[in-house]
Amino acid sequence: TVILGQRGPRHWIHVLSRGAKIPAEVQQRLFEPGKKCARGGMGLGLYIAQTCTERMGGRLFFGTTARCTVFCLVLEESADGVMTPMPKSAGLAS
Repeated sequence: TVILGQRGPRHWIHVLSRGAKIPAEVQQRLFEPGKKCARGGMGLGLYIAQTCTERMGGRLFFGTTARCTVFCLVLEESADGVMTPMPKSAGLAS
């Protein structure tokens, strides 16, 4: 499930997956390049997504709930409509 949202200057994309949970040992290195999982793959997708998001001044978050895995991309917009860097300490709460 993909959810798009905005509140004030903050824009976000949430991607929710109700598939298999990501093992705790994999979660620790989820955004590191070249970390393959048991199912194969190059381990570059989330690293590339995080790098691109940060270059646009945003943040990429990961979390789990009892029902799903959630990835959240957050970008801030300035008064002139241009995306501006978010402080690293910025959380998801508005």
